[in-house]
This record gives sequence, C-alpha cells and structure tokens, in this order.
Amino acid sequence: MALRLFAERGFDAVTVAEIAAEAGISRRSFFTHFSGKEEAVLAGADDDLESLRRALAAKESTTSFAEVLRAHTRDLVLWHEQHSDVLDRRRRIEVEKPVLAAKVAGARAEAERELITPHIADELELAR
Repeated sequence: MALRLFAERGFDAVTVAEIAAEAGISRRSFFTHFSGKEEAVLAGADDDLESLRRALAAKESTTSFAEVLRAHTRDLVLWHEQHSDVLDRRRRIEVEKPVLAAKVAGARAEAERELITPHIADELELAR
C-alpha cells in the first residue's frame, strides 16, 4: 500500500497517517513495525528471495548450492512476472529518491549475502 501511494503521489507527498489509513491500521501500529517511511520502502526489497530461502533451508546435503540456485531460477522469474506492478512502483520511488534507491540496494545486497554466503562457504569447506 505504501509503495502504491509513493509511486502515485511521490515519496515526500505521502504521510505516515495516510499509509496507516490505507492499511487500516493506526499510526501507532505503523510505528510498531517501521521506524518511518524509508523503512516501509525497505521492507519487502528482498521478497523475491523468499522461495530461495525456503529451497536452501530444505536442501538435502547431497544437493549443491548451484543445483538449488538453478532450480530456483524459474521461481524467481515467475515471482518477478507476478509482481511486476510492485517492482515498477519500487523503481518509480527509487528514481524519485536516489538516496533511498541506494539504501534499498544496500539492504538487498546484505540479504543476498546473508542468504548465499553460508552455503558457498559450506560447499567450499570454509565453514569448518
């Protein structure tokens, strides 16, 4: 909801009260989950990685990281196709607010690093 409002009216033009009202929650509830509008934009920046998280968590010891990643590629493409509206909204916000785009990219890179690094280290026997 926040992404839609930001994409339609611009990040600076949307208030937390408007986001909360659109979501059907109080401002207080909004601040229970987010420190502010920027954090609301950062939330979900790595949602497309969720199926990879699940696949890696369920992978058998005989299955390599590369095999899981290869199998996951189709899911990732489908996720992007199904959520193109969300991705377009996020891109519009990031064009409007380059500083925010950098924060989103940083948060996403960190999520990818946390997800992938342990599996690569394990396969290279670096974790032992």
